[in-house]
Amino acid sequence: MLFALAGTGIQVTVSIPNQQLLAVAQSNTTAANWVSRNILPFLPPPTSPPFPSATNPPLISAGLDSQIKVSTSHSSAIILESFPPSQALFNQTWEPVIIPLLEFLRSTGSYLMLNVYSYYDYIQSNGAIPLDYALFRPLSPEKEAIDSNTLLHYTNVFDAVVDAAYFAMLYMNYTNIPIVVTESRWPSKGGSGEPDATMDNTNTYNRRDGRKRRDGQKGR
Repeated sequence: MLFALAGTGIQVTVSIPNQQLLAVAQSNTTAANWVSRNILPFLPPPTSPPFPSATNPPLISAGLDSQIKVSTSHSSAIILESFPPSQALFNQTWEPVIIPLLEFLRSTGSYLMLNVYSYYDYIQSNGAIPLDYALFRPLSPEKEAIDSNTLLHYTNVFDAVVDAAYFAMLYMNYTNIPIVVTESRWPSKGGSGEPDATMDNTNTYNRRDGRKRRDGQKGR
């Protein structure tokens, strides 16, 4: 796949397999070897010489730190109470991990990667979230969710969760870290207590989610 995409200008995310994560994280040499095997063969050579840095040695040494960013995906469950977004906070239990992570992302110009599953927000709301709002279906103005602090109108769960992550970072004084949504799906089948986990709803969610991303819609 990477050979086919090499030279096309198409951006991709390359993941380190879970069973290799610990070794890569513990050793710059192992990380550099991984980059050499799995990244360098698919890229043109750097146009400028590398400069030493302690922030991300494997990519720096390969002259790729400006092209390739390192991050890791997180469940949106790290955010407590995503509505209203303006009052969202990260789960304080995870602060010993989140703060160093955000420092790394800010210092390297990387992204906070977030998995947003609107379905779980929907079923955990005990009926407070309408199905149409979770599925990106059009809403009349009176049914839109409004953040009383910012007066922003939200037409879907997805946008509210992403904004909640931005506000959670703002609360911790991180204002310049962009968010990339790495996963977002709706289940096609569930248990006996999950009547809305259907193929029709899966198709609706995926179609509208894909259209939203393609068109770059803000959704608010």
